[in-house]
Amino acid sequence: CRALCLQLIAQSKVSVAGQGGLQVIMAFRADAAHVVRVAALRAMQVAWRPLPLEMLAEVMQLLSDDDAPVRLEAVRLLGLLAQDHPVPYDADSATIRLPDACFMQVCGAFFDSDRFVREEACKVLGTIPKVSPHYMVQTLTKSMLSDKKLDEIEQTTQEGEGDYRVSESTSLLSADAAGAFVVALEDEFWQVRAAAIASMGSLALTSRTFRAKSLESLTDMLTDEIESVRVAALLALGRLRYVIEFSEEHLRVVLSLLEDVSASLRAAVHAVLGCIPLTSPSCLYLAIKALQDNIRRHPSDTPNIFKSLSRLGKLCSGLAEDVTPRLLVVRNSVGQESPYVTLHPDAEDDTYVAILVLVFSAAAINPQVLAMVPGHSVRHWRYLRHKYSSLIPTIEIASVGNQMLEFRDLLSDLAPVATSDGAHDGGGREGAMQ
Repeated sequence: CRALCLQLIAQSKVSVAGQGGLQVIMAFRADAAHVVRVAALRAMQVAWRPLPLEMLAEVMQLLSDDDAPVRLEAVRLLGLLAQDHPVPYDADSATIRLPDACFMQVCGAFFDSDRFVREEACKVLGTIPKVSPHYMVQTLTKSMLSDKKLDEIEQTTQEGEGDYRVSESTSLLSADAAGAFVVALEDEFWQVRAAAIASMGSLALTSRTFRAKSLESLTDMLTDEIESVRVAALLALGRLRYVIEFSEEHLRVVLSLLEDVSASLRAAVHAVLGCIPLTSPSCLYLAIKALQDNIRRHPSDTPNIFKSLSRLGKLCSGLAEDVTPRLLVVRNSVGQESPYVTLHPDAEDDTYVAILVLVFSAAAINPQVLAMVPGHSVRHWRYLRHKYSSLIPTIEIASVGNQMLEFRDLLSDLAPVATSDGAHDGGGREGAMQ
């Protein structure tokens, strides 16, 4: 009955008698029944926002409650407190901020005996705003950061992230966070590992220092034995696409997942490859070759691969100009390479079409790419534009090299087949294409 009354208060979202009502609810945190204590904590999360600053000490005590559901709700309250009060909470020490204190306490819950508490702690950690970078970095190593290392982090954050002054109590507070993510990423339950990865991705968006140090850990989780964990790592890397530089070593780890038997995992790889800006022509070449191999092994992935290559071409149009001559080659049965310029490839060959999807998508941004394409491949543009209208863009022709002139002449030959009402004569187009 007491738990039901508290639930009704939470559902009504009414603060009963203001702070007096809060004190009444807080009194139930010591109730003998754990379901009543849980109901009281949930009522505070809903009916009292922002949460009063004085609740911090009370909530920290609840982290040592005997019942796991109570500890889980306490972790959630810490996250809400940090979101409601991203300001200094101790007048005597302005360098200790409430988000940092809540961050440390939630990190301590990573070592809880209950799996659900650990999972919730991992989720909440990524929602805490404005955490000082040196506290975040401490979660990636079990050894305490030395004074020299703290000075280096302080200097880095001052240059790139604002003035985060390291307080004298850093060592004491960091002890709770030491190796928190290391432990979470090694947890026996995949749900905990996946939640930790998601929080690492969220925190990496807020701190350049933490991002640089966590990238290796995120990449390592791509080799986890559980598919859901690997997908979580891919999604985290995808969220960081605008703030990280993907090295060739990291790219090879991602591309290795294209050999996985799971279709959903391969689809996640296709989505990530289509949004990560690559850093060098060799990386782009590796990605294209891996996607071509993927088409050969799993033909059902072809639509997703074409979409990925279309986005990749627009994203890496400058790099495409360098790799296009290397792409337009074909291997015979004994492994010898012959350039497509001396052959007439089949426009129904998906591995060949994959190259043209990327090349033509890149040419829409960088017209110089077309100067690297042989005439018969350029002529395939109109056919592919009709077949894959959502992937092959309209290319603006400019006289860049003989190849571009040839393509312009081809379009001039096709233009007269249009009728007065705007329709096109199919027979005339086919004859012109022949």
